[in-house]
Amino acid sequence: MKVVLEDQLERHPSLTPLQLLSTLSYKIANTELRGPEPSYNQVEYFLRVWRDNHPGADTHQVSSAIDPSLYDEVGIHERSPRAVVYFSEAVRDEGRWVSRVGVGTEDDPYRIGLTCYQLLYDYVQVQTNPDVAVIVHIDSTFNTVKQKYPAFVIGYSDRCGQFFPLGYFCTSKRKNADVGWCLRHLQRAILDTFHVHFQPEFVMTDADKAQYKASRNELPSSRVLMCWYHVTANVYKQARSRSVSLEETDKFFEDLYDLHYVPEDEFEDLKTKILARWAALPAGSAAFKMGCYVKKSWIDGKFCDWQAFLTSKGCVATNNPLEQYHKTYKIVSNKPKAIPLQMLEGMNASLQAFIATNRGFQTAVEASARLLKAYALLKPHHCLLPVRLPSMVLAVPAHAHRMADDTGDAQGQDQADNAELTPNSGNQDPAVTSPPSTLSPFRSIGTGTLLEAMDASTTSESGDNGIAASGNSGGLVAGNNDGEDGGPRQAVTHEPRAIGSSVSLVPQPVRRSSRQRRQTQRARESSAQSKRHRR
Repeated sequence: MKVVLEDQLERHPSLTPLQLLSTLSYKIANTELRGPEPSYNQVEYFLRVWRDNHPGADTHQVSSAIDPSLYDEVGIHERSPRAVVYFSEAVRDEGRWVSRVGVGTEDDPYRIGLTCYQLLYDYVQVQTNPDVAVIVHIDSTFNTVKQKYPAFVIGYSDRCGQFFPLGYFCTSKRKNADVGWCLRHLQRAILDTFHVHFQPEFVMTDADKAQYKASRNELPSSRVLMCWYHVTANVYKQARSRSVSLEETDKFFEDLYDLHYVPEDEFEDLKTKILARWAALPAGSAAFKMGCYVKKSWIDGKFCDWQAFLTSKGCVATNNPLEQYHKTYKIVSNKPKAIPLQMLEGMNASLQAFIATNRGFQTAVEASARLLKAYALLKPHHCLLPVRLPSMVLAVPAHAHRMADDTGDAQGQDQADNAELTPNSGNQDPAVTSPPSTLSPFRSIGTGTLLEAMDASTTSESGDNGIAASGNSGGLVAGNNDGEDGGPRQAVTHEPRAIGSSVSLVPQPVRRSSRQRRQTQRARESSAQSKRHRR
């Protein structure tokens, strides 16, 4: 029986235990083999041992599939821009190049990649544009092959947060040498085909040492940025594990957001002040240890380049474009039990699907559909209420000014109620005043202000007084958007700080209309009645 099973596996390495058991049962039933019939567990154990002793069985299929389109043999040509070419270690055999993909061991790692002329050509057009700063994203994902190998998608993003893949790779490990191998093959293909060096201005990674080292080694002229989301996620995780109070955690995040949004010429001074404040915390306390961790890992360490001033306006500060593309990629590649050949087919399908979208690189900064959707969800809950605004940031559409003029006395009342919140107003506390350049968008909720203005430009004809121009400051004051609850909104404030506007990170109660209060009361009564019924 073992001879029969080995013969079947030599011809078809991807056979499952059930398929092998069916073959044995058929031969025993036809007296080609003597019984008794083995159990399923016995066949499964045999298959596991056989694959451990034949690590290259699955990858042999990959070599046979990619040899006709191996980059070393066929290259990349303009006449077939969508034809996929494969990267692999190559050796000469009978006068031609053949692939050597490896078997996945330490001595012979499995490495493969693919791309096409169209993807590389589009990237070269962006990199050679002097008005565009290119940010290349590197990250890996899993659950695409049964060997649990990581899959890498390397690409770049535009100023609308759209992602554009450059190449798809799979390696048996996720070490410095593996990531460097992927980058070197992209460098080689771009240089050979377009005579342009692969030199993006920025490379965005998460807190992965292998990706960081490979990017520094293979792209020495590029600045390696740290994903801002991973900074905040790791800080929050450490704060919870170190039992730092919510109030202290709130203060740490205020400082981090100030450091993220501060202008470059003010960064060092602000960093010195914040580090001094952390050093003055009670020695041995959880907050003091937390400050030491943040300083060592995210301010003085290798992952310290996460400030907004490092990139041009509109450039992303996180790896979110690539993370979002991973979801698209896994529509066809999320197969944890796929063999390497099936995973390669999934990569090919993802590449062709992206080209079919015919997506263009955007150089102008625009609010993405995802951001607008998030705004639509947050606005009804008054989560985007600005309380302190810079004097000159946003140009209000002309019809928004006319709308503000039509409000007459109502606007005057709003200005009086919000005078202390508006920059350059006569009764503003000088201690709270800071230059517009030092205002943290996180605290002033600048994105909310921008989107409120966008909302005003689309709702002015319907009479929704969503935003009004402040006559004496050039800033904007949020008006009342609730049709049933009159009067200006109450500002949320806390003790002013030396930088940024005063918005508390702790959720604040919001004013609700009478209809919302009735709905809440009915929901509570219904819930209470259901509990009594269950009892």
